[in-house]
Amino acid sequence: MNILHLSDLHFSSSSLQTKPILLKEPLIQFIDNTFKDEEFYLLLTGDITYKAQKDGFIEAKNFFQDIIRHTHLKPTNIIVCPGNHDFQKDSDENPFSAFNQFSKEIRDDNKLTFDILHPNHIIYSHNICLLSINSSYYLDHTFGYVDTDHLRKLLSKNSEQIQQSTYKIAILHHHFLSFEQDDTSIVRNSYQLLDLLSEYQFNFIFHGHQHTRQKYSINNIIVKGISSITEYRSNSNTIGVYKIFDTTNIHVTEYTYSKDK
Repeated sequence: MNILHLSDLHFSSSSLQTKPILLKEPLIQFIDNTFKDEEFYLLLTGDITYKAQKDGFIEAKNFFQDIIRHTHLKPTNIIVCPGNHDFQKDSDENPFSAFNQFSKEIRDDNKLTFDILHPNHIIYSHNICLLSINSSYYLDHTFGYVDTDHLRKLLSKNSEQIQQSTYKIAILHHHFLSFEQDDTSIVRNSYQLLDLLSEYQFNFIFHGHQHTRQKYSINNIIVKGISSITEYRSNSNTIGVYKIFDTTNIHVTEYTYSKDK
């Protein structure tokens, strides 16, 4: 199983060190060179835009539709979840409506759209269970929180099919472990979430949010965080590539982007 992991692209932010338009052609070439004709999944773990600006979602839609047009990436192999910059808290409509429109347009379906009553989704592809978790469902920009009641019901309802899946992969935006002294933006109910995912024997969790690299194992689950390729900190602007050979053998390669290479 091949995975390309991007996070925290922040389309429309005025503070980007790397403009997304500069990434498009190199990313197309990178996909062609890395995956050849092999099928792969693109994980986008939130913060597609900056403060849920509609212009940012339009930019992002155009960017990824061009990627789809010029590579062999299948739209339904794009797995997305919202970040803390992907909702409008004071909106009169669904706070995630702009994100949902983006998801529909790049995936060409509505299977990964979110609202307060539907914060988590499961998608099956081949022998893979892909769980998308909305860690921003609490609508607080400063920390993550997961609706574990909804998630428990969703996992229970899908228990048999989950057990039959060779790979069980969860994605969310927020991280579990604080990175620095003043970092309080983690998933606040991370113990309950990890306990649930352990119960259903998930193999991998991928996330973004803190713009830093993280990789560790907890309860036999490999947890991998990736940094932002556009708005990086500490020179950690990376793309993550994961080649999963079996549930205990994952090859992780990180590629750093710069304008020169």
